[in-house]
Parts: sequence; C-alpha cells; structure tokens
Amino acid sequence: MSLKLSYNGVPTTEIKAFLEEKYLQYNNPSFIECDPISIPHSFSVLHDRFMFLRLIKVA
Repeated sequence: MSLKLSYNGVPTTEIKAFLEEKYLQYNNPSFIECDPISIPHSFSVLHDRFMFLRLIKVA
C-alpha cells in the first residue's frame, strides 16, 4: 500500500518543486537589487536596519 500525500488535491512533490523554483527565483541578489527591500538590506548592522524601518514607518 503506497501513501499518496497531497494538499487540496495537489501532490506534495508538485508543491515541493514549485516552492524550490520560487526559492531560487527570489532568494538571490539580482532579484532583491531592484526591490525596495534592498534598502534595509544595505545596512550591515542590524540596529541600523531596525532604525531605518522605524523611520519609514513613522513617515
């Protein structure tokens, strides 16, 4: 007896392949480079990132 796993009818192997594709697409510097999220990532000190994000939240 084989156990077929799925989520809402989509096989888990298909879901895994989709998520891995998206991980490779979005988790790289060339994607983040053009994204506004690159601004806080440009700070090397975590505290500076936090202060920047607080600053733009207030504005």
